[in-house]
Amino acid sequence: KLKKADKIVVANLQTHISYLAGDKLEGRRTGSNGEKLAYEYISNEFLKAGLSAKGDKATYLQAFEVNDGKMITSASHLIINGNDLVLDKEYFPLSFSCNSTLSAIGSIALQENGSPWFYDIKELLEANKNNPHFDLTDAIKIKVADAAKKRATAFFIYNSSAIKDELQFDPKTKSAPSAIPVIYVAKTAKEKYLKDETASLDIQLKTEIADKKRYGHNVVG
Repeated sequence: KLKKADKIVVANLQTHISYLAGDKLEGRRTGSNGEKLAYEYISNEFLKAGLSAKGDKATYLQAFEVNDGKMITSASHLIINGNDLVLDKEYFPLSFSCNSTLSAIGSIALQENGSPWFYDIKELLEANKNNPHFDLTDAIKIKVADAAKKRATAFFIYNSSAIKDELQFDPKTKSAPSAIPVIYVAKTAKEKYLKDETASLDIQLKTEIADKKRYGHNVVG
């Protein structure tokens, strides 16, 4: 049998655990609203218990930074002949692309020194459609490195094949940045803005990929 004081302790523990482990807090993931509810609750209990605040700036909270991978910032843009393409819908930089700002005249049909290059990945996809070991991203990196050696200023890729490429921005990539910016242009954007492969293209490009941060909090008393 529990003593009255012990029953109070058990009841208090059940109250705390029920709240902190409840669905409302959604696992208390670092940087989430559930974590905020948890640290506010614990801070309030520390205050009621008479604990001195030993966190940042005389509070109970001690903030820490978590690297959550990479992200494309809002400063990024691609303008072709005055048309401002929509990020993530019509284009995106590949996650291993370097950060760069470019203003240039180019053409899909010409791969010249000092100009942006365009590359259709159709041939790569069709040549390796039955190769289970084929890695499209690695193959693109080789093409980019070769283009950079030949003084291309940017590398735009698109896919005219019926084979899906499944390319997307990978925020968790650990790859070193390429020497030149690498941009994926969606099929709809290629047909809309790059239909004439012999035409001159006025290209304004800015790629800005940054570390994605979130902040968690210890509660210290």
